[in-house]
Amino acid sequence: MKRIIQSLICLAVLGTVAADAQAPAPEVRKPVKTSKPGAVGTALVVFSNDGKYIATAPDGDGVFRLWDAKTLSVKKALGDVKNVLKYAIAFSPDSSLVAAGVGDEIHVWETATYTLVKKFTAHKNARIQSLGFTPDGRFLVSAGSDTDPGKRGCVWSTDTWSLKHHLGYDYGHLWLRSASISPDGRFVVVGGGSDASKDHHALVYDIRSGQKVRELAVFIKANDKFQDGMINNVAYSPSGGQIAVITQSRILGFDAESGEQQFRINKSFHISFQYLRYSPDGKYCAALHKAGRDYCVHIIDARSGSIVRTFVASAGDKRYYYNLAFTHDGKLLALVGTKATIDFYEWR
Repeated sequence: MKRIIQSLICLAVLGTVAADAQAPAPEVRKPVKTSKPGAVGTALVVFSNDGKYIATAPDGDGVFRLWDAKTLSVKKALGDVKNVLKYAIAFSPDSSLVAAGVGDEIHVWETATYTLVKKFTAHKNARIQSLGFTPDGRFLVSAGSDTDPGKRGCVWSTDTWSLKHHLGYDYGHLWLRSASISPDGRFVVVGGGSDASKDHHALVYDIRSGQKVRELAVFIKANDKFQDGMINNVAYSPSGGQIAVITQSRILGFDAESGEQQFRINKSFHISFQYLRYSPDGKYCAALHKAGRDYCVHIIDARSGSIVRTFVASAGDKRYYYNLAFTHDGKLLALVGTKATIDFYEWR
């Protein structure tokens, strides 16, 4: 009975452009495979472009890890910094480097030798929340929780690891949580915030000039009855034509060129949206959310915004999931959280 109730909670989401069509009833799925134990817990998981590596950011023991994507075992522990919050990690486009946010510093390692090649302060006395390389590898974008709103985003030249320019974000007093770079490397969308009393937008910047080119209206205080005041995650589609935004209360799709809203999915009671990723072909989004005591995944048609599938991710114990990512080939979804493993689920 408890599982039935939780499944009904997972289903209780309304998509505003789905013509009130109901999503298929959720099913309980078990992992089809699980990695070897690696850490106390894992906050973030990413896959390298060459398909050889997995990188994870820690939730508990202070150690970033580089994994073998074939054997699902840890190849190397990258650094061990206690009492420093670590949320961000990213591979370079050619998979030769992996960069990580360690408190207010960025650390960069070579994946082949595990050598630390660069370490520098990026956000003064602030947590680095997000990292991403441009497709040509020339720039690294970081997002953090700087007290100065004008310095919450940074663009770094990777040839010298010097600051090219800042990206401002003045919505709320603490966070710039997420940044995503367009596939052509021209633009970056950023989002965060922490104050529900204000309007909130995701902002699109030109990476090379540092100029803001577009605002995506996520919360408009005068129009929105419910606001959580926090953008959890932003993502460019692989084609570059769409930007998806996820908050605790809604999932939004925007036309990347015009900024026009294409779809909106509202949460229902007992649901809290967490994280979103596009499939490698760009046809679908996977959205992780908590429903009661369960963790569920919505598979969303990126074109229509309709929920085509929902499943309860159940590994058979009381684990919490924080983050998800599609595998390099797009066949599976990797979920990570409070346990020491990476769990892989069928999503189709």
